[in-house]
Amino acid sequence: QKVYGPAATSSPEELHHAQTDEWCRNGAEIVQISPRMIQEIESLLAERELWMTVGAVALARHQTLHPHWRVSLGMAVRLVDLASKLGRLAVGLELRQSQNIQAR
Repeated sequence: QKVYGPAATSSPEELHHAQTDEWCRNGAEIVQISPRMIQEIESLLAERELWMTVGAVALARHQTLHPHWRVSLGMAVRLVDLASKLGRLAVGLELRQSQNIQAR
């Protein structure tokens, strides 16, 4: 406070309310957030909420159907491997690797 003076907003809640005019304080600079970016952020948050709800429902159903089932180490390894393959496929890496193998 000695160098920069008192803060413009004193709490994170006040900063959140200050963002409603489409301006955001980012460290030492002020950045204007476009309406399109706000819409994209809200869309991503809604999509995240949807997937979190789907996951919660799936977990509740699994726990209802198999209350005593536990994940083994082998199953966890297979799930991590599958998630890794799906992630590579989502960004196109799996496709490139298979094309390189076929070209050889």
